[in-house]
Amino acid sequence: MKKAFFLFTLACCTLLVRAGGHSEYGLKLGLSFGAPLGPLVEGSKGKPGLYPAASAYYEYKFTPKWGLLAEINYHGMNAGFETPYADFFGDGTLIRTDPKTGVQTTEPIKDFYIYYAYVKGGRMKNGYLSVPISAVYHLRRGWRLNFGSHINFRLKGEMTGLATDVYLGTQGQGGVVSAYDFNESDEFAKITAGLNAGVQYQLKMGLNFDVRFTNDLTSYFKQTFDAAPGTYRLMTVQTTVGYRIGGGKELK
Repeated sequence: MKKAFFLFTLACCTLLVRAGGHSEYGLKLGLSFGAPLGPLVEGSKGKPGLYPAASAYYEYKFTPKWGLLAEINYHGMNAGFETPYADFFGDGTLIRTDPKTGVQTTEPIKDFYIYYAYVKGGRMKNGYLSVPISAVYHLRRGWRLNFGSHINFRLKGEMTGLATDVYLGTQGQGGVVSAYDFNESDEFAKITAGLNAGVQYQLKMGLNFDVRFTNDLTSYFKQTFDAAPGTYRLMTVQTTVGYRIGGGKELK
């Protein structure tokens, strides 16, 4: 599926480069917020936060009503979470407390079997460079609708937290540790793809206001991330304020 999205985006970009005629381009700045959508685990909590968004866009208008929109878009997801995980191979740091002396020691682990861990104060924070390609339909008085597809390239990722109920080994037979410094920041997929739709209002002076909804169709995590109890897909909402630089001009 990722390959099909990539080929579609490449074909549309090639068309825009070769196209001439009535076009416009500009810049946008704003905010995005989102969350991974998937199986709801009992006892889990989540709280989406804001993430900066910015984009550059180019629209080629085939007719006064229809156009093709290409963008380079920076956006992301910033969310807090608390959730139990069970039966997975984890990365992070075990924090052990000596029952006699109370002295704490740390032990970095990688691909270590964890029977159960409840992560508190978790944080997911990812930044993406996205390439959306959309069809645009212009309504009256500055309104327009856009709908199409996109490819996300992950620039950075963070998934961390602290677990205080940690049982190691099969059926917890490996013992209990004081805490587990949960860190699965490398388990996000590097490339995702999906669909997007939005609405924009543009003033004659070039100022415009945009709201967009995006929903990935590919997995948010790598297939190797066995802590997730199913497939999760990223959903985001972006709102931006932009300025049309070349509106109403013929680009040579």
